[in-house]
Parts: sequence; C-alpha cells; structure tokens
Amino acid sequence: AHGSEKFFKWFDYMSWYPLGRPVGTTIYPGMQFTAVWIWQTLKMMPKYKLKAPELLRQAFPFVKAVLRFGPMSLNDVCVYIPAWFGSVATLGVFLLTREATRSLACSCISAMIMAIIPAHLMRSIAGGYDNESIAVSAICFTFYLWCRSLRSEKSWPIAILAGISYIYMVAAWGGYIFVINMIGVHAAALIPLRMFNSSTYKAYTLFFIIGTLGATRIPVVGWTPLKSLEQMGPFGVFITYQLLEFCNYRIRKHKDMSWSARVALRIKVFSVAFLILAAVVFALWPTGYFGPLSSRIRGLFVKHTRTGNPLVDSVAEHQAASDSAYWQYLHHCKTLSILGWFLCFWKTNPAKSFIVGYGLVASFFSLKMVRLLIICGPIASILTGVALGTIFDLCVSQVTDFLWFLAFGSSEEKKDALEDEASSTEPKSPEGKKTEKDKDKKGKKTAKKDNKDKDKDEDKDPQSPKEQYDKFWESTEGKALYRRTSPLRAMVAVVVLGFVAQTGRQPVVDFMEHAETMAQGMSSPQILFMTRNGQIVDDYKVTYEWLKK
Repeated sequence: AHGSEKFFKWFDYMSWYPLGRPVGTTIYPGMQFTAVWIWQTLKMMPKYKLKAPELLRQAFPFVKAVLRFGPMSLNDVCVYIPAWFGSVATLGVFLLTREATRSLACSCISAMIMAIIPAHLMRSIAGGYDNESIAVSAICFTFYLWCRSLRSEKSWPIAILAGISYIYMVAAWGGYIFVINMIGVHAAALIPLRMFNSSTYKAYTLFFIIGTLGATRIPVVGWTPLKSLEQMGPFGVFITYQLLEFCNYRIRKHKDMSWSARVALRIKVFSVAFLILAAVVFALWPTGYFGPLSSRIRGLFVKHTRTGNPLVDSVAEHQAASDSAYWQYLHHCKTLSILGWFLCFWKTNPAKSFIVGYGLVASFFSLKMVRLLIICGPIASILTGVALGTIFDLCVSQVTDFLWFLAFGSSEEKKDALEDEASSTEPKSPEGKKTEKDKDKKGKKTAKKDNKDKDKDEDKDPQSPKEQYDKFWESTEGKALYRRTSPLRAMVAVVVLGFVAQTGRQPVVDFMEHAETMAQGMSSPQILFMTRNGQIVDDYKVTYEWLKK
C-alpha cells in the first residue's frame, strides 16, 4: 500500500492506451480502500488455531477440523471480500425487515432468502471482486439506519450513522444516486403521509448535510451532488423540509394562530422561496453550472442503444430485463414479494412505507436495465419474508391465544386479575383502609380523565369505518365475540399452517436447488463459450494470450 495521496494521483499509462487514465480521479475507491484496511488489520492479528466443534462439522460437512486465523495476503483478502460482505448485506436485510415489521419470523425468513437468492449471489461469490460486492452491503445498512432514525422522536441522531454509511456507499459504487434519491423520495412521501415532524426534519437534515459533504470529498464525485440534475430531487426535498420546519416553528410560537392563517403563512413562505430559487436557477443555467443527466441515467428512460454513449450502448447488462431474467435471479420470490408488498400497507409505519417505495422503484428500474436486478435482491428477500412471516405470526398468535384461554381464561380476565392483585398490595392506612386524601386524589384523576375524554370526543371528526371497526372490537360485545371465536380461529390457523407447509415444501426445495445451481455456475467462470448455433466464442482466451505477450 502506497497511501491514499499516491492513489488519488495515480496515472496509469497502459489503461485506455495510448491515452492513459488518471485512475485516482476516475474510479470509486471504496473497494480498494476496504481491501487494504482489512489486509492491514489482519496483519496485526497473531496466528492461532481453533478446533471446530463436532456439532458444527456435522451440520456443515465442508468445515475443516482445524480452523486457522491470522494474517492473509492482499490477494486472498480481495478474493474473500464478496463473500464477507455478502454476509454483511444479509445482516442488513435482517435489521431492515426487523425495523419495519418488528417480527422475528419475518426477519429470519428474509435473511435466509437473502443469503441464497441469485440476485445477491451474482455479486457475493468469493472471487467476484467488484464494486457491487461491497455496495449492496452499504445500500442495506444505509436504508436500515435511515429507517431506524425515524422510529421515534428521539431516534433522529441515528441519521448521523446513516449519513456516514451513505458516504461509504458513494465511495463504493456509482449506484449511490439510487440511494440518495430513494431516501429523498421517501422523505418527500412522509409529508402527505402525515409522518413529518421535528424528528423527521432533524433526521433528514443531518443525513443530507453529512452525506453530501462526505460525498463531495470523493474525487470522482466532487461537487456533482450540488450540480447534477439527477441529484436535484433530494436537494429540493432538503429545501422543502427547511421551509416546513420554519413554518411549524412560527406556528408553535403563535399557538393561537387560526387554520387559515397557518395556510396563508405556508403559501407566503413557499412563494418567496420559489421566486428566490427560480432566480438562482435562471442566473446559473446559462453558465453551465448544472450538469446534464448521465448516459446511464438516460438509459433508464430511453432505449438502451440510444443513449448517445457508445460504451453504455454496447453493454448487454444495460438492456431491458425479461421475464426469464426475473425468474433466473428471483425465482419464486418474484411472486411472493407481491403479496408481501400489499401486506406492508397493514399497520404501516415509516419503515414499511419505505419498503413500499423501495419495491416500486426497484421493480421499475430493473425492468429498464437488467443490471439493476442486483438492487431487487434485498427488497425481494424482505417482501418475501414479510409475506411468509406475517402468515406464520398470524397463525401462531391464534393458536397461542387459544392455549392461553384454555389455561388462564381470556386475556382481559387475566389482566383484571393482575390489576386486582396489584391493588391489593398497595400501602393502606393503619386501619387497613384508604385515607380520605387518597380517595380525593383518585376522584380528581377520574374527573380529569373524563373531562379530557369528553373534550377529545367533541373535537374528534366523525368516525371513519376503520375507527368504527376498532371501536367495536374494543367494546364489551366485541371482546365477548372474540373470546367465543377463539377455538374456531385456532383451528383455521392450524389448517392454514398445515396447508402452507404441505404446498410450500416443493417450491422451497426448487428454490434452494436453483440457488445452488446458480451459485455453482457463478463460481466456475469460463473463458470459452459456445453459442446456440455451435460457434465457439474465445474472446477472453485471445485477450489473456495477448496480455501474456
């Protein structure tokens, strides 16, 4: 390793011969830096051996009897990086699914699928040293940390980690444009979804500022985030968030402001901001400050052979994806993910709304460019896990409710018994009775609560069908009906679980065999190919022979 300064000043006279190439300023350095950092870290580790447990060897026969740890060559580190980061991406999928569903079943199923889905295997096979090998991990963790920063009003500082993860994504792969736009679209969608608040504002502001400042320090990117048209969307969302928070601040300061005054304030602020931005754009546009859409981005909206860039037009990976490509890389996940996508609308939260948007964006752009099937791997795994895990959770919850009912009675009766037991242990007056002071305090609390509920009911709009439905199940009649149907629900749940297990056994086996076949093919590259008409393609062989000379 010669250091980062020499790397960024590296000019390779043999690349793009005879022109040469300034490698340091035309390459995304994340992959190379990651390999060197891991290699240098391993050099500091002492060599040691560990005998593999017999139980581990029985479960995984390929594990050696003695495991050796210690320094590795830089070449070996580069070989293993795709497999290592494939595991990291699987962990990211687990965490993102967990954040959205709060279900261990959904999370585990998503992680198991992500570990073997061909759309992920094509960039996580050991030896396939490529930018996407580490980029998928950065994508998963950036998305997870962003969603995690929206969990509660106190979660916004986690956006700092999301911004740092995004910087690593920028250094790793040019697909960072997808990441920043995906988060920008989600941040914009939170406004009409009525999920925008001060915490959301802080999270996105922190993420955008930290991520953008870090991205500008990558030589190949430079000031592109503030110039490129394809990144103006997230910047526009950033400006919108600042204006909304300013309006909310003024409204909080003047609590007696009427609804019409609030609307007028927002219209005034946004009108002034629009005029200022229009003037700035009008002044900068003739100077060429704003760069055009890149050829790869244009290839997503026009036919891939008409982008105007011969290099992009000639690459087969830039053509539109076919049904066979989806089957090859997603298999049964293509169908199950549709069910999982619809289930994300049930008990929605910021993380689930992000997954809904991610599914739409990934499916649209992968249709335009087959190479982008790689971004479908994580979301297909997540949505499939949501579909299967939700069915499992629902069925198991019905069975456990019935067993609980048999053992202890209804959950409401158990709750009342626990409350009675707790009240019986409360300290009382020496005579064994509650004092007049306690009674007065309790009476005041009850009256205050009743007045509060009364005011809330008066201010509340007419109930929607969903609110009426929820109110019924909270009533005495609804709870009684729920208890009476417990045996029936448990029986239906057992039937559904049995049906899914029986009918899903063969598709699971087919998916695992397909993944194994794809993994074997991807890990055994060939330099000679035969076309369907019997012609031998030996371009790779000829190239290697030329390099040897």
